[in-house]
Amino acid sequence: MWGYLAFLFATWWLLTHRLDRFSVPILPVAALLAGAGATWTSDRLWKKTVGVVLAAALLFNLGFVSTSLCGYNAYLTDLSAVRRTAEKTAPAIAFLNESLPKNAKVLCVGEAQVFDARFPLVYNTVFDDSYLERWCRAETEVGGGLRSRDAILDRFADEGITHVLVNWQEIKRYRNSYGYTEFASPGTFARLRTLGVLDEPLPTPSEAWQVFPVMPRGKARHLQ
Repeated sequence: MWGYLAFLFATWWLLTHRLDRFSVPILPVAALLAGAGATWTSDRLWKKTVGVVLAAALLFNLGFVSTSLCGYNAYLTDLSAVRRTAEKTAPAIAFLNESLPKNAKVLCVGEAQVFDARFPLVYNTVFDDSYLERWCRAETEVGGGLRSRDAILDRFADEGITHVLVNWQEIKRYRNSYGYTEFASPGTFARLRTLGVLDEPLPTPSEAWQVFPVMPRGKARHLQ
């Protein structure tokens, strides 16, 4: 078990970004070893010592996790206030919660913090294939690498997509770490607008993300 624990620690240290959440697989192994250590003898003095240590640790952690020292917590907070606070951590989602028309459905590009969304959506994480690329890219590079307008709009209609949210800030962050498809670029969105797939972006409070309405299939946008 100690060897397995050392292996897990080494892989976390050498092969990851060393974030706390990547070390979670270590916890059950460490817990088993702690349990083995706590029960290695039935001596009364040892049992009392373990009990004192466990009680002190439980009291300390209970006090710690109920304060702001461990991050945001909301044990006694009004649930509506908690929701508003949580939504602010994803500004694009908070904006769409308040501004989308009824029956709207959003394709999220780059944006994956969607837990607080109060509207239907389609999204992919950085580890998945891009829905935007899957639905819009042509099999050849003819025509700027895009499928035809009707083909793209038909797919959007089949999926019920009415708006496309693109979070440029998140895409940049992904490209500096995990990597992200080059298809999701300002050039691609400019071509989709020129093709008549997407309309002018909605006014938003930030340049870090944009929201594009999908053009109705039978309506052609006049291009200057």
